[in-house]
Amino acid sequence: MALERIVTLLVLSFALSACGWQLRGDSATLNTDGERVGVVSQVNNPIAADLREQLTLSKALAVDGNETLTISIGRIRQEKRVVAVDQIGEASVYRITLSTEVTITDANGETVSPATRMSQSGNYNFDKRILDAMTEEEQSLIQRLEQQLAQAIARKATILGKSLSQ
Repeated sequence: MALERIVTLLVLSFALSACGWQLRGDSATLNTDGERVGVVSQVNNPIAADLREQLTLSKALAVDGNETLTISIGRIRQEKRVVAVDQIGEASVYRITLSTEVTITDANGETVSPATRMSQSGNYNFDKRILDAMTEEEQSLIQRLEQQLAQAIARKATILGKSLSQ
């Protein structure tokens, strides 16, 4: 009986790893070591909103104009393309890529990091028979990509802030 459970557990773990499932850490906290960061962007930029939220949670968002770094976030570009088709040639997997230009300046207005394109991508399976569910899946993926992009920008700012203070 115990041997059957072990074999079943092994088979399941191999099956999950073969399907591409991965366990990933998702840290929303930043170690800014007292660095205060300001965020500038276009109106209604969800990446900037996610970044502000992360910086607020880590108590690193400057609200009174005493920021050490200023992050400027450009317009969000979204690309959607087919990455796999089914046996009759219809799209079965889409890849969405979100990208934006990010510029980081110091308190004196000098450029610490020139305009850099940062992006995040993700795939989702598509089934035209359940269009409403697929639309929700796509929107959910876009929201996750926005949060991941905001986290990547925050990590970059944290690293640059630490290198400036040394």
